[in-house]
Amino acid sequence: MELTATNIVIICLALVALASTVGMAVNRNKGAGKGIGESINQFAIATVVLPIIAILAIAGVLSLEVTGTLLGAAIGFVANGRQNRIAK
Repeated sequence: MELTATNIVIICLALVALASTVGMAVNRNKGAGKGIGESINQFAIATVVLPIIAILAIAGVLSLEVTGTLLGAAIGFVANGRQNRIAK
């Protein structure tokens, strides 16, 4: 595998997703009685799903329309949860 700028970006995004997944697992196992709440779901979308969508888009697996739809849905989910918490 040749180290081009595209490959370096893909590797960095994959490392972010992997580190976030490990961090979430460690955090959930550290505290007894912790469940899966709304904030951990938003964190997972922002740090795992968005990089994976970006990787697939950069690799050419996803079309522009699908990429835009997935990014919009993910960002909307995260932003909506933040607004609901502030409004309460």
